Amino acid sequence: MSPPRTDLTGPVSREVRYLAQELNRATGSDGTAVTLERIVTAVDPDLGFRLLVHTVEAYEIPVTEALYGRYRALGERLGHHGSQVTDAVGELVEPE
Repeated sequence: MSPPRTDLTGPVSREVRYLAQELNRATGSDGTAVTLERIVTAVDPDLGFRLLVHTVEAYEIPVTEALYGRYRALGERLGHHGSQVTDAVGELVEPE
């Protein structure tokens, strides 16, 4: 197993903070975003990103085209070639 990609901690944390209110509202818990950010910073940004994307998908949180583009770029930087992680989120993109 390779070590966590700490160089992407900042970018993934920013995406969690960007959706913090929506994440907390959708899950009904004020601690969802904080927990995801802790996973990103204390465990592994890749795991935190995957959990973020899966939470967005599971709770059908709408995303903008710009946000979807950032998710795809982060996924690529984390080694998720193609749209391995972000396919389902693509269905939630709302026109800007």
